Amino acid sequence: METELPINIADCLAQAPILSGCNRQELARLATRVEVRQIGAGDKLFEANEPAATAYLLCSGTARLMLDGREVTQVSTGFLGEEAAINARAYLADAVAIHPLLVIAIPRESLHHLLRYTPTAVSGFYDSLINHYTDSQPPQLEKLEKKDDKQISSLQPVGWVATMAIPTMVYWYCSAKGMDSRAVNYLAVFSATTLMWIFRLLPEFIPAIFLVLASIILGVVPTKVVLSGFSSGSFFMAMSVFGIGAVLVRSGLTYRIVLWLLRRSPQSQLGYQFSMLVLGLLLTPVLPSANGRVALILPLLKDMKHSLRYKRGGVAATGLAAAAFTGVGLFSPVFLTSKSINFVVYALFPGQVQYQFSWGYWAMAAAVAGLVMLLGHLIFSWLFFRNDEEPKLDRERVLAQLAIIGPVSRDEWIALGAIALFFLGVLTASLHKIHPPWIGLAVFYLLLALGVFSKSNVRRDINWPFLLMLAGMISIVQTMSHLGLDAEIKQQLEWLGVYMHDNLYLFLLLLSLAIFLVRFVVPNNATIILTCSLFLPIAEAQGINAWLIAFIVLLISDGWFMGYQCTYYVAFREGAEEDGVKLYEDRKMLLYNLCMNFVRVVAIFASLPYWRELGLL
Repeated sequence: METELPINIADCLAQAPILSGCNRQELARLATRVEVRQIGAGDKLFEANEPAATAYLLCSGTARLMLDGREVTQVSTGFLGEEAAINARAYLADAVAIHPLLVIAIPRESLHHLLRYTPTAVSGFYDSLINHYTDSQPPQLEKLEKKDDKQISSLQPVGWVATMAIPTMVYWYCSAKGMDSRAVNYLAVFSATTLMWIFRLLPEFIPAIFLVLASIILGVVPTKVVLSGFSSGSFFMAMSVFGIGAVLVRSGLTYRIVLWLLRRSPQSQLGYQFSMLVLGLLLTPVLPSANGRVALILPLLKDMKHSLRYKRGGVAATGLAAAAFTGVGLFSPVFLTSKSINFVVYALFPGQVQYQFSWGYWAMAAAVAGLVMLLGHLIFSWLFFRNDEEPKLDRERVLAQLAIIGPVSRDEWIALGAIALFFLGVLTASLHKIHPPWIGLAVFYLLLALGVFSKSNVRRDINWPFLLMLAGMISIVQTMSHLGLDAEIKQQLEWLGVYMHDNLYLFLLLLSLAIFLVRFVVPNNATIILTCSLFLPIAEAQGINAWLIAFIVLLISDGWFMGYQCTYYVAFREGAEEDGVKLYEDRKMLLYNLCMNFVRVVAIFASLPYWRELGLL
């Protein structure tokens, strides 16, 4: 018999000894995934050899564990069904209620997600299970085997062959043209690096390191030029924003905001969808990783779907998922600090453009495009996700989650003050003349000084692989400029400048189409880097602001048609599964995304008059 009962879930979970050391935010998330059950005297809670899918926290009553027809022990406090927590296949014994039981049922998947953040609690479940069998020998536990998710792409052998063959051809061709030996060496190494990115042969930062080291070893340019990425403002800006974003998440401030939105959202499908959209939009400028935002929004999406009791895979759940995904992904080009690759593009700008495009001016210049995309989302969301399913939010669960989190902590206040100080400093940069990277670095050091960001956090929470890649990207630009290769490329592509100057609309349409096509085979970051490296010098020669071309490249390259083209959609799709079933309908989501790709192009053309007013054209 399963019945919802008015017990204080927050208190029961928080007072459970094994769970007392768990992360409070993750414990609050767990509160939405549990179920209160009442088991009558003489009824079984579970049986031996039954799949261990649930662990049970006893709130009242007594149960006996029966093994091969004999009583092993009686349990009136703590946990039963610990097998689910330690990844065992099945329960070891029968659990029978002596007196009526009131238990909190915790699904295996939800419990394992919690234990990832508190691995020491696993030993507590082992101890609890062993204590049940202190006077008898427990049967052998049969563990579930972990799946090996590592798969080798069929294109990898082709990629490695191309990476060895094409640089040789580049070296031969450039040498035959009589190019400087330093430039020849660099282009050969650069072509190998590009192919490693295109075929995804290695993590993206490793080819960047390879390029930097090869440039130093071959002596193509002075070491100071090759390592210039590590001393650039963009490098320190990215590092600072990663640190500030990590503090926001770790302090629990972002999750508190989610609960606050749940309590105050209008009780309608549109209201909850808009809340998820706004939440993603709020996260976008403060977490410079779309994958990071997806990782943060997924548990919240699941919590909201369960709280609203939407049908799994239904239209209402799909609309909610589309709002969550759009919020964390669609507006990435609108804010400088929303994606790591934006810092790479920013580093490619001439000095005066970098000074002009502070965080605030970037957002202002992108405002019209952002509003058009927001309007497009609202229109297509209404067209695709209309339905009559009624949301049923359990506000008592939300209050229970808030009770687990407790009052605003010191770390949350510090995180709130840090983000306010950062944005205030960036928005007033024109008054105090301090460049945004050094404002971010000052706030980052303040967080270190206050102790909310420890040495282990610096190692674990800052995306150092990306920072290495960023330094490598900056090195590419500086090295090419030092060797005069940028001027050579600019000369070869002067015919494109004619289109850019004489027929901007046609040029933008062709550029958008070309990027969409290239993205079918080339990863997003590689597409952005290569396209910006080619077209930013041409734009500067034609009197078009480099930011405008870079923004268009960022906006269009972020579009996708097939799931594999977008890494954070793959993460979203895989994370939005429960028991192998998606929370939303994938076909409707892909159709919605197809329409939003056209909205991206419309947003560009709708912004042209506005950009003319700003003097960017």
